[in-house]
Amino acid sequence: MKKVLIVDDNEKFQDLCKNLLSERYEVISALSIPQAQGMFAAYRFKGFHIIAVDGCVPGTELNTTTLVKEIRQTFFRNMIAISSIPEFRKKLMEAGCNLECEKDNLVKLLLEMPT
Repeated sequence: MKKVLIVDDNEKFQDLCKNLLSERYEVISALSIPQAQGMFAAYRFKGFHIIAVDGCVPGTELNTTTLVKEIRQTFFRNMIAISSIPEFRKKLMEAGCNLECEKDNLVKLLLEMPT
């Protein structure tokens, strides 16, 4: 089963994603930037198929661009910028994400992606 790393500090959103995507993906959750860095390092050789990154983890200020740049140095598959704020998605795309969507559309986007 393909692994997806979702970096988002909202536990309810993480649980919802896990439940809705469980038949297609193994969802690995990171609720903070340090946790995301640890998960990426731990699974580096087992491989994530997709990484989705919220703009604000935690808080309301954009703070994940450095994480995206860091991961993009060695991760060449799809990275999705997720945020309800278009400007945050734009900044994450500039940092290295190659796809974007509003947070509410992430599950739909993942289910529509070819396996």
